Amino acid sequence: MTATSTDDALGSTLMTLRGFQWVYGARQDPYALLLRAESDDPHELGRRVRANGALTWSSAEAWVTATHALAVRLLRDERLGLRKPPPTDSAPSWAMPTLDDVLPLDDVGLQLDRTDCERFGRSVAAALAAPRLKRAHTEITVRIDRLAAGLNGTFDLTSDYAVPVATMATSVLLGVPAAHQEEFARLCAGAATALDATLCPPRLDTARLLLDSIAGLRELLVSLPTGAGDDLLGELTRTEPDSVLPVALLHCAVGADLTATLIANTMCALLAEPGRWTAVATDPGLAAAAVRETLRFAPPVRLQRLVARTDLDLDGTAITAGSEVVVLLEAANRDPAAFADPDHFDPGREPAAEILWAHPAMPAGVVAETVRRHATVAVSALAAHLPTLRAAGEGYRRLRSPVTGSPLSRPVVA
Repeated sequence: MTATSTDDALGSTLMTLRGFQWVYGARQDPYALLLRAESDDPHELGRRVRANGALTWSSAEAWVTATHALAVRLLRDERLGLRKPPPTDSAPSWAMPTLDDVLPLDDVGLQLDRTDCERFGRSVAAALAAPRLKRAHTEITVRIDRLAAGLNGTFDLTSDYAVPVATMATSVLLGVPAAHQEEFARLCAGAATALDATLCPPRLDTARLLLDSIAGLRELLVSLPTGAGDDLLGELTRTEPDSVLPVALLHCAVGADLTATLIANTMCALLAEPGRWTAVATDPGLAAAAVRETLRFAPPVRLQRLVARTDLDLDGTAITAGSEVVVLLEAANRDPAAFADPDHFDPGREPAAEILWAHPAMPAGVVAETVRRHATVAVSALAAHLPTLRAAGEGYRRLRSPVTGSPLSRPVVA
């Protein structure tokens, strides 16, 4: 539908869908306000959702939870999937298309079946542990260290470090030749809004860039020689060839952006109080603990939309097939019933409950290990080279970004 839509038609539909979100938000519905992704405090909105009950109905036409115990159950419930059912013949001809209709993102793997996500995730984990990938892991570590060592004075943590690290690491992991790495970085940047576009209508220019970038990434990845390389795609080609393209696209359009977001979120949390960064700079080995706590405190995936695959009953609440069920991951990670003093960032915390951000049955679960691994190396490298790093002003985040809340700028000074 989108490929053949004129700019006027697509732009009008996106504006109308965005208008609906503003109407829902005008009713002060906390989930609707989260979808609007404007100036409201997302943590306060999460608390409001949780105060309304374990599972509440939103005017944005979704069942929503911010309660950790229920969130865990919903993510594991095989009766909930990612794909919305096709429209029925009885649907009125004047019915408004959904965002999924307007921006179909099947190519990125954002609507994969739960079983495929879990299978691909296992394949990626096995491939990352393969001896053949040692060279790629080493090269990524060396190049991240080189990037960190080259920083000095005032620079932007996101654009000068987190994003270049993420795209470089992804390109090396996938075996993208040096001649194509500049194009690869450009396409990854254009596709970075994919997760947010599943729930918040982007601007017309952003939507076109997203779709063009995904098409460009697919074309580039298909052209790469696979099978012999000592990289992730080469290993997958040898072990599970049908996973190569979907896994590669997920790493480009989702994994790279989540890696950059996790690096930036971790560093923002560490720099918020001088003693935190000093501790990591004294012992860069603490970077892993800081990244882990960030996955709880400010995860790169804030919420997960699920769809009921059949009629079901959730603790006495009747959910009809096709209904949206949304898990507010970040809010669930701040549920005081699961974590003590949840609004405090504590890298030394031993989590008492499961940290929710990338369930194995979800697309982010496929890239979770590479995201965590590369972010840890990136934070550790900064700690080794810039022990006196400090914030140098206010940063800002991507607009219309309810899922990732990705930072776009964060000035710092070494």
